[in-house]
Parts: sequence; C-alpha cells; structure tokens
Amino acid sequence: MPTTTPSQPWSPPDRHTGGTRARARLKDSRGEGEAPEAVALLRKAILKSPDDIGNYLDFAAIAFTHKSFQVGIDILNAGLSRLPNAAALYIARGVLNVQLSQSAAAVADFEQAHRLDPKLSFAVDAVGIMQSQQHQSAESLALFEAQARQHGDDPLLQYLLAEQLSESAADTNSTRLTAAIAAAKRAVTLDPKYQAAHDLLAVLYVRANQPELAIQQAEMALAPDPNDQDALYQEIMARRRSGHTSQLQALTARFNQARKENERRQQNVDRYRLQEDESHLSKPRPSSSVP
Repeated sequence: MPTTTPSQPWSPPDRHTGGTRARARLKDSRGEGEAPEAVALLRKAILKSPDDIGNYLDFAAIAFTHKSFQVGIDILNAGLSRLPNAAALYIARGVLNVQLSQSAAAVADFEQAHRLDPKLSFAVDAVGIMQSQQHQSAESLALFEAQARQHGDDPLLQYLLAEQLSESAADTNSTRLTAAIAAAKRAVTLDPKYQAAHDLLAVLYVRANQPELAIQQAEMALAPDPNDQDALYQEIMARRRSGHTSQLQALTARFNQARKENERRQQNVDRYRLQEDESHLSKPRPSSSVP
C-alpha cells in the first residue's frame, strides 16, 4: 500500500491459485529465511503458468520487502503484457512505483485499476493516499469521505479516513479529532484484528486526553505483536498522563528491546536484493552493524 514502507509487511491483493510451493515459502521470504528458494520457485511458476495473477503478485510482495522495486515492476510489466485487464497487477505496480517516487506513474496505475474494476475500493483509496502525500489534503479528505459513505463496511477505507482526519485535526477538542476516532473505531469494529487501526486509536485517544482508552487500544495492538513499537510508545505516553507509572520502567525496557529486535529483523531482510535476472537473491558485503 502506498503508505507502507519496506519495513512494514505488504500483502498483494487478490491471489489466484498456483505457485503453491513458492507460497509456502512466502512467509519466511518476507523475513529471515527462505527468500532465495521462494524467488526461484516463483520464477519457475511464472514460466509454467504465465497467466496466473497470483504468481506475479507474490513476486511483487517479495520485491517490495527486499527493496528491489524495479525488479518487481519488471515482473509486473511482463504480467500485464499477458493480462492487460488485471486490476490487481496495476495496484501492485502502483505500490512499487510509489517506493521509487514515481508519483505520476503510481496514480496512473491506481486509476487504471479503478477503471478496470470500479468495485475495487483500494484503487480509489490509493489515489487518496497519493493526494495526501502530494500535500493535497483537502482533495484527499474529500475523496475518503465520499468513499466512506459508499463503502461503509470497508475497514481499510475507514482507517484511511481516520488517518487523514487525524492529520487535519487542529486541537484536542476539534470535530475532526472526534470524527477520526469514530472512523478508527469503525475500522476495528469491522476488523477486530486490524492492528494498525488499534495503533491509530491509541494515538488519537492520547491526543484526546483519554489515556485509559489509549492504554486499552495499545494493549490490543500488542496482543498479536509484542514488538509493536508504536503501541508500546503510546502506552508509555498514556500511562504517564494517567498517573499509572508503576509499569513505566518495564514498558520502557520492552520498547527498547522491541526497537533492537525490529532493527535486527530489518537488517536480515536488507541482506538480500533481487537481481535483474529475477532468478536469485544476492548477499551484499557484510556490514559491521549486523551481528
């Protein structure tokens, strides 16, 4: 997604069947283990089943994680040459174009995806994100608000609306802050496991001087991911404001440990880069900062 960075996981939209063995490696390939094998298997799967959208999307996800954005785009270009009406491939290419700061190309891809599949709300969401990144906040907010009315049961859209509202909220008593909290609550109601929405709600409750609710949301975000730095930080801030300081020392230690662990994981991911022949990953020279 356009707001994501390579340090955050990204899952491609709409997978079809195919590439089964490669996908069995996909979870590890986004972290610390089986990336070279997954890439080799996906390349073979693409050659064997060149009309399987899922293979191209999975390859794009690996390229995203390992910051090999142009290689991912090259593979998606090959897919689009065979499947020119595959909206999901345009979205994936748009995501990679964002990472290369190719904003115009990214917007063109998202708009084409929407033309091909108007029901694919993510494509419109992505255009709104791009407008936001280009400092067109009013246009972005208007688009998200209109889409939220049309797609009231889309948790991603509710989250994006909450995020945009939060960025334009002027103070702790603003109507936009209240609206942002309502949209974020709607997102977690629709998807109780939506970790980013729980993180955002924690931020919003801290800003609204409701530390108890912020603590609750932070702990919900930490339940599936104890190394969620954003949640740990917001819980620390909320406990300071609430006066419940007995756990601050332990939380600070957890935050520091989580930061180190997340940095270690990212360093392991960064050891690999996809090569232009798309057949393997290479290891750059060892860095002294990597244990």
